[in-house]
Amino acid sequence: MASSDTGAEKDLDLKAARLTCRALSGIATHWLYHSIYTRIPSFQNNVVRQEIEGLQELVSKFAPLVHKIDIDGGDDYCSFEVASFLDKLPALEKIHMCGVRTSWYHDQFFQGDFERAMLRASLITPIETRILADLKSLTLKVHQDQGDWLLTDLGILFLIPQLQHLTLDHIVLNYGDPALFPHPWASSGLTHYSHQTSLESLSIIDSYIDLQALEEILAPPQALTHLRLESRRPDCDELPDGWQERTCNREAI
Repeated sequence: MASSDTGAEKDLDLKAARLTCRALSGIATHWLYHSIYTRIPSFQNNVVRQEIEGLQELVSKFAPLVHKIDIDGGDDYCSFEVASFLDKLPALEKIHMCGVRTSWYHDQFFQGDFERAMLRASLITPIETRILADLKSLTLKVHQDQGDWLLTDLGILFLIPQLQHLTLDHIVLNYGDPALFPHPWASSGLTHYSHQTSLESLSIIDSYIDLQALEEILAPPQALTHLRLESRRPDCDELPDGWQERTCNREAI
């Protein structure tokens, strides 16, 4: 009888251990995939296929658990290469991207993938089909080998309604560039969406800002509480025609 009781106790202990391991595994999984770091240079080494397939598998299995993503392209690689994964991360709250605008090893222009994702997250897209509904923070530190990069179609970043913190580094913003203020809102600019976004903090660092463009950018936020500007003359070779050289002193506001 004692032997039977001992066997039953062992079974109960094993069952309890399995339940505990399952619970701990769930907790660990949620913690492990809450924030992920992706290094673009690792995509280009001798295990490139394994790296990409690994990221695809992570997204397919754990996408609802990912709240933060840090995409690091270093000095030679384009962080926009993984932009196609962003719309598959419904719980994403924070995006941090750094790198160059185009990678040295090919001519493919991945910025278009990122632009399309941001367009789908913006006020221009009907609310029922928008993506990244929980995105609160976005940081872009994207540069070119020869200097600044023009924001072009990424002017759409200022129309993501739920975004609270936006940081842009080493860019050129110009109101006269039709790509920055494209149709269907070119005639009225961003002022058409006045007081419709939740942006609280805007930092434009080590950049050149056309003052009229800045005026447009400040229209959509309902209650901007922090504005940081570090302005300087542009050093890129792609300035739009008719560029107005209205520089201001480097300052933080």
